[in-house]
Amino acid sequence: MILRMTTMDPAKEKEVFCGMADTDTKEYFRYVGNDHYMVKENGYGIQSSVLKELMELGIKKVHITTKTSTKMDSNISDWIKHGKEKDYGNGKQIFLAVKFMETK
Repeated sequence: MILRMTTMDPAKEKEVFCGMADTDTKEYFRYVGNDHYMVKENGYGIQSSVLKELMELGIKKVHITTKTSTKMDSNISDWIKHGKEKDYGNGKQIFLAVKFMETK
């Protein structure tokens, strides 16, 4: 089953789309624009509440595709082990540095 993932963004004061979860293949897919890269963290973030939901769904792989079509894959366990929780105004997120992602 494909689930459309959303989360509340306090800075925008609205629910925002944040990716698609495939509960059959246990994969999460997210498209990111240039503004999603967090220089301070050298990587990308997933809302803490969404990451928790993905874990509850049994998701194992995270696939991020950038605006330039770069694909980066990681295990959800890497987000737990190496991720850093921060809040830069858009709600608590877990940031994972790209050095923990496999670029394709």
